[in-house]
Amino acid sequence: MLRRCAAAGEAALVRTDGQGTRGPRGVILLGLLWACFGGVSPVAAQEEIRLEMMVALTSREPGPVDPRAGRIHQRLKDDFRYESLKVLAVERQRVPVDGVMTVALPNGKQASVRPLDVGERGALLAVDIEGAVTVDARARSGHLLVFGAGRHAGGRLVVSIQPTFP
Repeated sequence: MLRRCAAAGEAALVRTDGQGTRGPRGVILLGLLWACFGGVSPVAAQEEIRLEMMVALTSREPGPVDPRAGRIHQRLKDDFRYESLKVLAVERQRVPVDGVMTVALPNGKQASVRPLDVGERGALLAVDIEGAVTVDARARSGHLLVFGAGRHAGGRLVVSIQPTFP
């Protein structure tokens, strides 16, 4: 009897009638059974990541660029017009895969990040900035994601997200 099984996102058919458990095919069968019924998933090896979420305000009013927002400034300076950049909040948390980090924005909205997966290509993050952005984005450890987050106090809010993991 063949049974359908999903392992690591892939479908497989495995034998469940006791036939074919010897030889090379038996080894493959046992491997598929192990993967379907209790194998270690890639996520289990990386249970949590460190997230830093920075909330900053860009403005056309003359003023300095906050040194803490230097990386945001490097990303935005060629594409957006503003005269000052001020950091309003910085939050750092260890967040488990499929956990959520939420930060209240000064415009009354919320920004949340949910790590969905961590792998060789980076962390897959579900980002939801209320009223502005809902996206799944992938970032390598230490890389910066930058999103607009609406208007506030005569300027525009910017949210940066930086995942860090081994």
